[in-house]
Amino acid sequence: MGRSGKTPKGLATRARIVEAATGMFLDRGYVATTVAAIAKGSGVSAQAVYLAFGSKTAILKAAVDFAAAGDANEIAMAARPWMDQVRACTDVAAALDIVVEHAAASVERSSPIYEVIRTASADPEVAQLTADITAQRLESVRDIIVSLWGKPGFNPATTFEEAVAIGYMLISPEMFRLLVTDCGWTLPRWRSYLRDCLEAQMQVSTPA
Repeated sequence: MGRSGKTPKGLATRARIVEAATGMFLDRGYVATTVAAIAKGSGVSAQAVYLAFGSKTAILKAAVDFAAAGDANEIAMAARPWMDQVRACTDVAAALDIVVEHAAASVERSSPIYEVIRTASADPEVAQLTADITAQRLESVRDIIVSLWGKPGFNPATTFEEAVAIGYMLISPEMFRLLVTDCGWTLPRWRSYLRDCLEAQMQVSTPA
């Protein structure tokens, strides 16, 4: 992610830039937010912003990544400690509890910045970013299903690819926007519904 800034100081600068940019993207939208404004808001030069990211679109991508992960650490989801916990679970019910806790939190954090991307999708670079993020999200859900597949209690009637598709649909900013943003569901209600839907498709009542 990015072009420079792997030192602690550089990483801190990148995080500061993304934090300033995220606030502006949410307040003004992607198109109205300039690199000059991001630089001023983060206390660095425009050149420093370009050196760290290369483009405004790359900053938007970093904003999505930071929001989804909950931090600025460049650690893939599959390598996150909570995924180790999922893999260590002895049955699918306990694993789903962990998945819902962390995956739902990721969607809740990142949903506002996804809305920024959705409203700016006419921009060709943002359209390409949307395609890249879609592929990344699908791969992340695939990693989750890999960690669940074969555990005692996994529904044998659900194939691996069906489970990936179902997980991708449910653990999504689109579903969050429809239920929480548009219909006014509370976050606890959203999480409960997510857990119920995943259980209905991926879990049998009694582990084998």
